Order: sequence, then C-alpha cells, then structure tokens
Amino acid sequence: MVSFSTRFSSLIVYLYSLPELARTVDAELARCRREIDKLPHPPTESPKTVIMLSITAFCQDIFDMVFGSKEKHFVQSNRASYSELKKEIIATTPDFRPFESIFGTVCLVPQSNTEPRSLPDVRQVIKR
Repeated sequence: MVSFSTRFSSLIVYLYSLPELARTVDAELARCRREIDKLPHPPTESPKTVIMLSITAFCQDIFDMVFGSKEKHFVQSNRASYSELKKEIIATTPDFRPFESIFGTVCLVPQSNTEPRSLPDVRQVIKR
C-alpha cells in the first residue's frame, strides 16, 4: 500500500515540472517553426520544369567552372592538386620490361615506383 506522503510528493513534483515542460515544448515548437520558415516555398510552376531548369543551371555552372569562363580561381587552385595526383598515378605504373631478363634494361617509365617485371614474371601470372 502506497502512503499518502509518497503519493502526494510525486504529485507535487509532477505539478512543478509541468510549467518547465510547457516552456520546453514552446521553445521546441518555435525552433521548428523557424526551421520550416527557412524551407523554400513550393514552386508555383510545373515541378518538372523547375527541376529541369535547376539541373540545366547546375550543369552550366559546372561547365563554366571546369573551362574557367566564370570561376577561374577554381581551375587554377586545383591545378597543383591535379598535377600531384597525376604524379602519384604515374608512380603506380607497372615497370614492365618486355625482355626475358630485367638485367641490362632500363625502365620505360622513370617515375614508376613498382618492381621491375619481365616476360617470365608475366608468364607466371598468366599460369595462375
């Protein structure tokens, strides 16, 4: 059997927490309304037309950036990155020497960081 004081104290705690709960709910509701107000309004035209126009504008912007018509700094700032990437890709080029032995031969791709491979190496890989 639950005593009167236990029941009464839980009711008091509940009553005191209601105003705080109401303030929290009001604050969250206001935050949600602000977030909803930030969303764009629904299109008044055909949604298909709006989507196609958006995609076309996006593609044109990318085209202009890639070819440097508008945003020249985009292409110029990435030139160094592309150059470094190209060097890293070339460094992975297989050092294939189309001879029976790698001795006495030179690498056809000097920037390659891979082990030299000769015809017997390739034949061994093919047999597997």
